[in-house]
Amino acid sequence: MNKVGVYLILGAVLATGQTITSSIVGAVVDSGDLPVVGAKLVLTQAATGIERRAETDALGNFVLSNLEPGRYTLTVEVPGFKRLERTDLILSPAERLSVGKLVLEVGNLVETVTVTAQGALVQTASSERSGLIASDQIQNLLTRSRNIMSLLSLLPGVVDINDGAVDSLTRTFSIFVQGNRRTANSISMDGMLLNPWGLGWAYDVAISQDSVAEVKVLLGNYQAEYGRRSGANIVLIGKSGTQQFHGLFSYFKRHEQFNANDFFRNRNSQPKARYRYNTWTYNIGGPVYIPGKFNKDKDKLFFFWNQEFWPQESVLTGRVTVPTELERAGNFSQSLDLNNALIPVRDPFANKQPFPGNVIPSSRINSDGQALMKVFDPPNFLDRNISKGNYNYVFDTPVSKPHRMTTLRLDSNISSSNRVSFSYYDYYNKQTGKMGLDTGGSNWPQFEKGYFFRGQSFVARHTWIISPTLISEAS
Repeated sequence: MNKVGVYLILGAVLATGQTITSSIVGAVVDSGDLPVVGAKLVLTQAATGIERRAETDALGNFVLSNLEPGRYTLTVEVPGFKRLERTDLILSPAERLSVGKLVLEVGNLVETVTVTAQGALVQTASSERSGLIASDQIQNLLTRSRNIMSLLSLLPGVVDINDGAVDSLTRTFSIFVQGNRRTANSISMDGMLLNPWGLGWAYDVAISQDSVAEVKVLLGNYQAEYGRRSGANIVLIGKSGTQQFHGLFSYFKRHEQFNANDFFRNRNSQPKARYRYNTWTYNIGGPVYIPGKFNKDKDKLFFFWNQEFWPQESVLTGRVTVPTELERAGNFSQSLDLNNALIPVRDPFANKQPFPGNVIPSSRINSDGQALMKVFDPPNFLDRNISKGNYNYVFDTPVSKPHRMTTLRLDSNISSSNRVSFSYYDYYNKQTGKMGLDTGGSNWPQFEKGYFFRGQSFVARHTWIISPTLISEAS
């Protein structure tokens, strides 16, 4: 099989892509284990009805390549033999699936032999070691942060050190595969790389969990095209439209009203901290058609649209030590350490002897430095029986981090030999607050700050089957 790959440079950005399509290989033989030459094969995708046709070669072998992941039915027809139908072939991303030998029985084409019940298929067509997070797992397993990466810990050899500890959606992850560092993984969505070289443990574009169909993790011995990094290659495949309309709407709510106050806040006479994570998500997908005029059979053009919203409002709680009113005036006569001993303030111009009474003369105090102290709030917690001198100021500061994720996918089956797909992913995040933003900052609510991030990804792919042995795939 000859395969031509073309990679386009759009604008000033190099659009490096990886193959996400898959292949089905096998052989057709008769009951005497002799190869059947010229057997006609038809492969039909269950969700869209799209067909691929091929014939066996002189050795009875066949290869159906550049296939979208999904569920397929394979039929084989040869005059003088019964029609063979192999159903429920599940093809995962970047997979070379072997169906083994398909044995034909002598008979008429009007007779059909259907193979449905079978054992689990063993990967024999390639040497890679991989794992799969299937669509039903993505749909039915709950994750607190709705980050698709947290599901990878279901696979052997994968460790997530966050272990579900992240409350909200985030672009970062801490996935370690086969003992490699978290920066050694390569992550792609529909063939577009998501994590940059300089920040290998974060996405450029966060992806909604409801827009992902399945995840393939190539753990080792994978093909050279996946050799961008030394760790695992994590291949995310987006959902696409089918011949039937499907939609979803969901709402997830987490609120402090459902929580109990913790021990330390009760001890400090503080109310429950704000804890508000509301997640809204919806999607719809199906065929694009005009009854009786365009795409009448609903097998030419499909769409999928998804949006997810996180109007996230939370509070950061902290305990720090700030200057007291006496200390701002230079009077440290009541400044005690954790052992309740006086903290001496020494005079650098008097051989480092303590100031008399531990009070700095007003003539020695810089007025500008004294004015700068006003940036700190005054102490609001003075019970040393509780604080033990570790802090004198407790605070709750609100943080706003709304997220929005948008997905659009279009698939066009121009003909049996030409297929075009387009994917668009958009991530929007605007943050405001005095601390707790992704930009970092101080350990106390110093002043209001803002942070804005937006990532976008455009993926286009054209597959052209020039002949049974020559295929062009441009992405």
